[in-house]
Amino acid sequence: MEITIKGIIYAYIAINLLTIWMFFYDKVLAVKQKYRIKERTLWRLAQFGGAFGAMIAMRLFRHKTLRRDFKYGIPLLALLQAMAILYLLNRFS
Repeated sequence: MEITIKGIIYAYIAINLLTIWMFFYDKVLAVKQKYRIKERTLWRLAQFGGAFGAMIAMRLFRHKTLRRDFKYGIPLLALLQAMAILYLLNRFS
């Protein structure tokens, strides 16, 4: 099986959409005061490529914006992921 740029882009979009959905769902659960999604799960999604989705969700749903680790860590992670993407695109295009 060959890894293509197109496949990587689809996977990247998928992980970011999943991350947005999980932040949204956690916000819904928080408002309803129900059992929540673990922060570790949200971090793992961000670490595996969903940092931009996490940033979008944090702003869109006003969720986790008061947590310093999310407020500063997610944008830093997004920056690192952007640098990695630019490097890979430059190297393999």
